[in-house]
Amino acid sequence: MGFLKYVLMAAGLFLLFLGLIYLLATIVTTGAGLIAVACILLFLSYKLEKQKASQPRLVSQNVQVGASGDVSIERFKCRGCGTALKEKDLRMVDGAVLISCPFCGSIYQLEEEPKW
Repeated sequence: MGFLKYVLMAAGLFLLFLGLIYLLATIVTTGAGLIAVACILLFLSYKLEKQKASQPRLVSQNVQVGASGDVSIERFKCRGCGTALKEKDLRMVDGAVLISCPFCGSIYQLEEEPKW
């Protein structure tokens, strides 16, 4: 669709330019016709762009979480049921690292112990 948009835009601008030249040469009917076709092509180009912009885009982002303190995922246990939590139970939500228990559904925010 991107290529078609640019072809329509280029053809529309060329016909608009040509129509203006015909108008300046006092060939009114041909100039007005070319300008009308140019406006239609430019409008179609605009509609294609607007249609493309309205379609949702899937954006994926991989985030690696690194901590400056001592963090070991093996020693985390769920506060609710005591299940050992694994790395796959980590997720990033609004800049905070959350750990969710796959068994009881409890969610905790990862808090880093200070180094001092």
